[in-house]
Amino acid sequence: LTRDGWASEAGAAGTDTAPQAAPADPVAKVEAAPLAEAPTTVVAEPRRRPARRRATRTTTAPAGD
Repeated sequence: LTRDGWASEAGAAGTDTAPQAAPADPVAKVEAAPLAEAPTTVVAEPRRRPARRRATRTTTAPAGD
């Protein structure tokens, strides 16, 4: 197995033993989801954080004399 967990050789999995998917019925019509047909609603803009301000004072105690 390789780093991603797959077999390193192409034929190692035995492609001839893999189950074959049945072909899809070409007559069957795929209907669109109702959400795809409905117009999208306007969503609010993401809240912007205020810009961080620089500290005007130091947080350490002043040095004593």
